[in-house]
Amino acid sequence: MSDIIFNLVSYFIEFARVLFISIYLIQIKVDYKKKLFIGFIISLLLVGIASHYVFLYDISFVFDIVALILLFISTSEKKKIRISIIANIGIIIFDMCFGSVIMFILQLNPDIFLKNYWLYIPVNCLTFIVIVIMSLLCMKWRNKSMEYDISKKYILIFIIGSLFLGCFITCIQYIGFAQKNDFVSRFATLGLTVSSIIFVVVTFLLILNKNKNEHLKREMKTNEKLLKSQEEYYMMLLEKEEETKKFRYDIQNHIYCMHTLLNNKNYNELDRYFKRINSDLKNLKGGIHTGNSLVDAIVNNIKNKYIDVKINWKGNIPINISLSSMDLCTIFSNLISNAFEATCQTDKKEINISIKVVETKLLIVVSNYTNNTPHIIDGTLISSKKEKNHGYGIKNIKRCVEDNNGSFNIMFADNIFTAEVLFYDVLEV
Repeated sequence: MSDIIFNLVSYFIEFARVLFISIYLIQIKVDYKKKLFIGFIISLLLVGIASHYVFLYDISFVFDIVALILLFISTSEKKKIRISIIANIGIIIFDMCFGSVIMFILQLNPDIFLKNYWLYIPVNCLTFIVIVIMSLLCMKWRNKSMEYDISKKYILIFIIGSLFLGCFITCIQYIGFAQKNDFVSRFATLGLTVSSIIFVVVTFLLILNKNKNEHLKREMKTNEKLLKSQEEYYMMLLEKEEETKKFRYDIQNHIYCMHTLLNNKNYNELDRYFKRINSDLKNLKGGIHTGNSLVDAIVNNIKNKYIDVKINWKGNIPINISLSSMDLCTIFSNLISNAFEATCQTDKKEINISIKVVETKLLIVVSNYTNNTPHIIDGTLISSKKEKNHGYGIKNIKRCVEDNNGSFNIMFADNIFTAEVLFYDVLEV
């Protein structure tokens, strides 16, 4: 009966540890809580039944595997399970370190320690307390924008390294703690074990840093492609805007020519002239004039996609602005696109855009009504969308602003979302 109780308590502790590590440290979202709960109850019953035939102390790692499998089928964030596996392997090494501490304090040798399997529970409880403390700290200072997409090769390297490290710790424990009265060897063994834990932590941090750098490189390449294609697209719109201006400039000449054809009673030619003008007019739409041809093309193009949204534009972009075309394209296209996209889902379909110039400073303010409360953490907007390449807009705006020594702020109050971009020295005097 004691074996059954031991196995059930051990499984409960291991399951709780895996959940704390995964949910609070790795920040894995459990989408199917009912499925996870039912899976836990069934697995707990199976552990109780298996305990009648097998003592599970020697294969307690199976508890972690079962817990990870249940978590895997209960979440849509499958990739994050990779880092959860790494973290749990690290905790197993951590357990071995605590085992060394207990053997050192209680003057036990490995054989006695392993036979007294009830020591397994306090060791696990001790690491569980550490995990809970770390989890609470992560809840307070967690970074929701962190990426957990570790490459498979790093996971394999870490697993193989941990297996060899586990064998190394086991060997030095058997050698170092074999003699009760040999304080030097026991202390050296404890030091090597603790050093092994430090090695695991440092390796884990290096893997995270390396993986983060690779992720940033991939993101930068994708970002560059998006920016380039965005600029090319708006340059095409700019050419179309120039054609529109040319047509408007020539309209008086067109009217004179049509009037001449009418006076000469050349109706067939006049009819063809009308049809040609009508065809050209279909591509011309009155729009907003911002003071900058490129921004005109951007604003009017987006506005034409949301014909039921009203846009109030105040102020003009000065001619003597030193911002590059790409920066203008990035800032205005993303600010205005986000505003239109949010506003079209509300009853108050109205956007206010203000351009203010004070000496060499340029202030851009875009505000819109929204039904949804945005997630803003430390001045950063956390997007709720999961589409590929989504979320680059705000990042690109911040990058442009930082490159030009400006400031970017977002605010939300009374269902009004406001984005402010301030450039301090972008106007040529």
